[in-house]
Amino acid sequence: FGEIDLVAIKDNTLVFVEVKKRRSTQIARYAIQPKQQKRIVNAAKLFIHQNKSFQNHNIRFDAVLIKLPFSIVHIKNAWQE
Repeated sequence: FGEIDLVAIKDNTLVFVEVKKRRSTQIARYAIQPKQQKRIVNAAKLFIHQNKSFQNHNIRFDAVLIKLPFSIVHIKNAWQE
C-alpha cells in the first residue's frame, strides 16, 4: 500500500506521521496530496490489521514539515481518514 514514515503511540492514540522536507514548509505541506494520504491511510489499516493489539486505539494522521536549515512544523490531524 505504501510506507509510513513514523508510527507513534500516545495514551490510546496511534499516530501515523508523514515527514516531508522541501524548500519551504508550505511546499512540503502541499506535497502531501490526497492520493498520498489515501496510500498512507491504507498502509495504516494494514498495520492495524497485522497488529491486532492496536485495533481499539484512536487513529490520527500527522505531518512533520521540514525546511532546512532546521525549521520544523508539526501538524496534528493533518488529514482525516
